[in-house]
Amino acid sequence: MAERDDHDSQRDDRRQFLKTAAVAAGAALCPWAAAGCGAKIPPGLFAAGTPGEFPLFTRPYRVQTTHVYVIHWEEGYAAISGECPHNGCPVEPVEGGGFACGCHGSTFAADGTVTNGPADRDLTWFEVLIADGELLIDPTVTVPKGTFYTG
Repeated sequence: MAERDDHDSQRDDRRQFLKTAAVAAGAALCPWAAAGCGAKIPPGLFAAGTPGEFPLFTRPYRVQTTHVYVIHWEEGYAAISGECPHNGCPVEPVEGGGFACGCHGSTFAADGTVTNGPADRDLTWFEVLIADGELLIDPTVTVPKGTFYTG
């Protein structure tokens, strides 16, 4: 009986090893792992930080561990979805402005306008407000592209 227990233990060890190896391989193959495969768009109003954390005319800033970007242009503050409308994969800022999706190659202008498919829609813009010194984003409220909070 002890021999059978030893065999069962070895089998369980092999199974655990294979599960761990599969998870590691999946993480290595995830093209957007650097963007945080577990990151999502929050389900409601959230604080992105203070307005001073987002300098004027710089790159889009990814908010914490979300798929939301803040831009601060002369027109004011805006929040843009960091999820590609094609399949929900995360997009990343690219050199020279704009965004690119690492899954299927869609590209977007700095304002989220789709410039190359397979995505057939622009990145979504969310409502932005400032209250008590915090820049707040409400992803449950979409706004037309080009809507900036000017406070």
